[in-house]
Amino acid sequence: MFDESQLGKLFETAEALGFSECEIYAESCKVVTSRFWGVTDQLHSGLKEGLAFSAVKDAERVRHLVAGTDLGLLSSRLGFQLPLASAKREATSAQPLFEATALLLGTLRSAFASSNEKLENPYAQTSVTERSYCVARPDGPLQKGNDSNAVLRASWTVASDLPVRFHFARARHHARDLMTDLASAEGLASAVKRSLQTAPVWPAPEGEVPVLWSAQCVAKLQALFLKAFDAERVLSNRSFLSHLALPAPFKFSLEDVPPQADFTWDHEGNPVRRMPIFRDGKPTVLACTRQTAQQLEVVPTGHARRGAFDAPTHPSFWSPHVVGDTIQDALLPSMERGVSVRELEVLTFDSVSAETTLRLTHCFLVHQGQEGERMEPLVLRTSLIDLLASFSEFETKVKTTGVLGAQSDFLEITSSASLSKPFPLPGTVPLEHYW
Repeated sequence: MFDESQLGKLFETAEALGFSECEIYAESCKVVTSRFWGVTDQLHSGLKEGLAFSAVKDAERVRHLVAGTDLGLLSSRLGFQLPLASAKREATSAQPLFEATALLLGTLRSAFASSNEKLENPYAQTSVTERSYCVARPDGPLQKGNDSNAVLRASWTVASDLPVRFHFARARHHARDLMTDLASAEGLASAVKRSLQTAPVWPAPEGEVPVLWSAQCVAKLQALFLKAFDAERVLSNRSFLSHLALPAPFKFSLEDVPPQADFTWDHEGNPVRRMPIFRDGKPTVLACTRQTAQQLEVVPTGHARRGAFDAPTHPSFWSPHVVGDTIQDALLPSMERGVSVRELEVLTFDSVSAETTLRLTHCFLVHQGQEGERMEPLVLRTSLIDLLASFSEFETKVKTTGVLGAQSDFLEITSSASLSKPFPLPGTVPLEHYW
């Protein structure tokens, strides 16, 4: 990415000019994006490279950004000139990314191939990204890493007297895993078909009933829970963990797992390792960057991430795994009555109070261990703490779900379906009308 032998000279000169705690982050990011409008599509590739220099000068943290990976240009930006030769540019190819994106486009075309006249304005965007990065400091060796991701966002309108716009989003670390997800029973084609269904839907029940949450729903709820473990939020009193009574009455544990076997460094050059997050009703770690680790007087946890070289780091977990305390093979057959929720949207979430608003979009009434009538979408306003405390059992079979988050990152959460003990639903029909 650049000539490593020249780093010592650059750091030595920077420190002589009053810079301390110097750090250089270099990144090379290849991305192929596609856009699809139902009939036409567009494919585009790009390469973005840059350097971010961070240091302390006159008791203040300063940052300098340089497009490209030329250390000579960085030295001039810092106010001094060094005879640094530009590194030889390595040949880069985005062909594998093009091939992966083309396969994703084929999946999109198939999903929107319906001739149903109710389907209008389909739109989808995919991006397949590969990023190589390195972190250099005066007091240690150069630390190199790489990561990748594949993201899909889609939307379409179903025409009716009151047209409804549907949204669909998925993300995985690898394009092949995303394509597998899209081809599953919870994939894009299935979502489009469900949105076009003309079968009548039944009103939602009002009252306390058992609720079966799909593995995908559990992952989205756990993504909200994990926001509370952001060390920056805790330090600024913006996390509900600050006032959560411990041990919390949650019947599951959480562990973060590196996304791949050779993934060893985060975007600050901190070691990434397998780490428990939540166990026995208590948090065991907060996601820290180097700065928040210093404030907490702990070592960095390996959870520093960047959306791009010109963005500051933020704390985020990588691949959390959810393990229930009580597990059985299948939960649906054990339900005499209740509601099965296969998909949900998070409309609002307050990280301080844990209050959240969910739209349950793909639900069925359950009778004697089987899914029955399709239920109307339901808006549920509840406390995330109360909802997670209602999880009583988990299934043996697990699924990995990519959950899109803020700041251009996402979590791959491995979880299973979970059964809530009777939970209050704000429907319109008394329970005795159905059971």
